[in-house]
Amino acid sequence: MSGKVAIITGTTGALGLAIAKRLIEETPEDVKLTIVATSRTFPSVKNAITDIRTFVETNYAHRKELVEFDYLVFDQCNMVSVLSAAYDIRKRYKHIDYLFLNSSYMQFAKIDYVQAFFDMFKYPLKAFTVGTFKVQGVSRRTDDGMSCMFQANVLAPWYLINEIIPQLSGGGRVVWISTSISMPEYFDPNDLGIDTNEKGYEASKYEMEMMHCAAQKHLYEKHGIESWLIHPGVFVSTSSVFTSLSIFAMVGMYFMFYLCRIMGSVDHCISPWKAASAPVFCALKADRETNDPFLKYGSSVGRLGGEFVSNKALTRRYEDTIYEFVEKKRLEWQQKFKNQIIERDRY
Repeated sequence: MSGKVAIITGTTGALGLAIAKRLIEETPEDVKLTIVATSRTFPSVKNAITDIRTFVETNYAHRKELVEFDYLVFDQCNMVSVLSAAYDIRKRYKHIDYLFLNSSYMQFAKIDYVQAFFDMFKYPLKAFTVGTFKVQGVSRRTDDGMSCMFQANVLAPWYLINEIIPQLSGGGRVVWISTSISMPEYFDPNDLGIDTNEKGYEASKYEMEMMHCAAQKHLYEKHGIESWLIHPGVFVSTSSVFTSLSIFAMVGMYFMFYLCRIMGSVDHCISPWKAASAPVFCALKADRETNDPFLKYGSSVGRLGGEFVSNKALTRRYEDTIYEFVEKKRLEWQQKFKNQIIERDRY
């Protein structure tokens, strides 16, 4: 019996849970599937596994023995934690089939309701796709001395990939989960570490996309690892942007999301389940012969909510500069961690 192993970072969020459930649904029923859930805390990852297990028992009771669970507790804002997670992966698994880089850090200070009111009438599609009224502020710093946006969204995923290349080699797939609003105009080439950028989330996701473009050919030709880039569209998540809203603001947000969809936006998935369509497509169905790995694949919907996977070309700027900066940071941390974990014989 064949078996597959999928690591989903940030499993506890709405999108992470939806990816896990859709992956279970779309994996052939005779294939054993191990879902490795991750979170920053044990209670959260335990709740996520309980949620997914309930989904299996409710909808796929006949194959529940073929779906297994494991977990990792680590924080991408802590490089020692990322190193520890990579060590655990190497110890537990000979091969990883799917690595969904879903976990990310989003900083949210407040919503400018006055700006939201005017933008709603001036350019509603942009306002409720990009979130022109969200106030982020300059990224907080990690204990490692880097901006949270850069470390969690760019460096940590790249570091993790490189630490588990032996497990991904020979057919593993990396699915980088970006955003529909990672526009180059938010990126500052003079602030590669995203230290002062007040649109740090969008800038970090743009850097992530350039890392995918710079590395995907090398990963495939040297290691047989496929790298895919997706965005999940606009959906109602468990991020602080949504959880901080009042009931009235939430109702208004839902209304505007559906209005944007009716007006022709293909990005307003709204449902996390629909938002998970592109990640699972790239994990299970994308083919390098027919699907260009340099494109960005998106979870998309029609006016009535019908799902489809879209794609678009990337605006590739400063690709080499970003790669060199991030790779240099990775090597610096690799050197810092040299001999950090020592194997000892058991007596």
